[in-house]
Amino acid sequence: MTLQIRHNSMCQYEGCIVRADLLAYNRLTKQVGRYCEKHAHIIADYDHPEYVHGCANCGCLNPVN
Repeated sequence: MTLQIRHNSMCQYEGCIVRADLLAYNRLTKQVGRYCEKHAHIIADYDHPEYVHGCANCGCLNPVN
């Protein structure tokens, strides 16, 4: 099942209380999560990937090396 952002989805970044806007793959937890735009880019840029690709299935930000 594909993870979706609903109207009441909150950012999963620790300490953030903003509404989630994007999905992003988290290399630490090895899971896709719901994040606000600011934290989605922080999660996707973790460990400095060569580039970030939008997944064709769920649209999540997916870091690629």
